[in-house]
Amino acid sequence: TDFLLNLTLWIDLVNARGIQHLDICFDRSYRFGVITPLSLYTCETLVHLRLSWVILVHPEFAFLPCLKIMHLECIKCPNEATLEKLILGSPVLEDVTIIAYLDDAPKVLQVRSQTLKRIHINVYTKVVSDAPLLQYLKTEVNPNNHFKITSSGSFAKVDISFGGEHSELCEGSMTRDILTAISRVRDLVISFVTWE
Repeated sequence: TDFLLNLTLWIDLVNARGIQHLDICFDRSYRFGVITPLSLYTCETLVHLRLSWVILVHPEFAFLPCLKIMHLECIKCPNEATLEKLILGSPVLEDVTIIAYLDDAPKVLQVRSQTLKRIHINVYTKVVSDAPLLQYLKTEVNPNNHFKITSSGSFAKVDISFGGEHSELCEGSMTRDILTAISRVRDLVISFVTWE
């Protein structure tokens, strides 16, 4: 509780001082003992936000008018709607990274943004991306997940890592869907990871 109060004070300081870059990073020894305060979702001057090993709460309202870069690693939140609200509440967002979201429940993340240019995401059963300016995509594909792109521009770079049985992935419809969606790409990186 004391730590949460201190974190709330730090977030209030961010708002009061017009701070643009904020890292809230704990190591795994905290085991998600830190909950981010609701005031985080309305920081008016933040440009770059990085969170690691924290719990996000679901806000009634989110508005980060200057946020361009969001990096979330080893986070927990009540549902994917929390992340969707963060993305939608960031009208100039250009870069999103979501790594090692620790929740085993099946989920679908809707990524909708008119400004998003770069996505690095590897943790959702299904991702639906509606980002017409998207130029860079990095993701992991395996038999349990699917990445669907409903709108995008011409990709500068796509980096896809395939995990699981190669034959199952190469012959599956999800691979065809991704390759069809990224037919306009200048730099394509494909890697295979064998699970044991």
